[in-house]
Amino acid sequence: MITPITWKVIHWKMIWRTIWYPTLNVSYNGDLEEGVYKMNILHKKIIYSGMGTYFRKKELVEVHIFDQNIDLYGEELTIYPLAKVRDNQSFNDLASLVDQLKQDETTIRNIDRTVLTFGTFDYIHPGHISYLHQARNYWDALVTIISLDKTVKTIKWDIPDHSADDRLLWIQQIGIQNHTVQLWSGENVYQCLHDRKPDVICLGYDQNSFDAWIIKYCSRSNLNLPIIIRLDSYKEDVYKSSIIKKKF
Repeated sequence: MITPITWKVIHWKMIWRTIWYPTLNVSYNGDLEEGVYKMNILHKKIIYSGMGTYFRKKELVEVHIFDQNIDLYGEELTIYPLAKVRDNQSFNDLASLVDQLKQDETTIRNIDRTVLTFGTFDYIHPGHISYLHQARNYWDALVTIISLDKTVKTIKWDIPDHSADDRLLWIQQIGIQNHTVQLWSGENVYQCLHDRKPDVICLGYDQNSFDAWIIKYCSRSNLNLPIIIRLDSYKEDVYKSSIIKKKF
């Protein structure tokens, strides 16, 4: 389970800046296991890649953002600890610490994983856009599968008002970084798990039965089960396709 951490950046010791690994420090006292992690960092709708360490006794997460040198003290961040790469350890000298940090950075930069989303996306609206932006926060690359008419009819007993090509174009035009959008032509929407082998699947708040079917399909097909995350809704009393569809 990946639990986002949202808190303001606080002042702490500045030793990391002297060894070219400046950190942003966030207070945290939760269930995260101590260690060094690959992390995504969200600040004002911009997602950064980096690494970070959680110290339980200090109740502190230290985050280093790759390829950036920005001062965010006092700013609110949301941190996504995506994958643990090692346990915390002590070092006899500063040179040993720097060597280990360089190894950690190389390891983390080479972790390139995918989050999968899917849906109909008829009458594209801010709820859809929120869903996809939330999903992008959880890994390096986002893949979105657009359901064909026949798939939608099987699941919802109805067909979309807009063609699959139009729906594909609308999602592509959102302009999310590292985002692949495709129509799925397989007989079973879950067959895309064989092709993409996602590390994470993000479900919308109203995709109620999909998690059970995904677990069942992966077990039956001898596939590794991805992490399944259910994302928050966005003004679901206004931005929902079935509500918007009634207005046309």
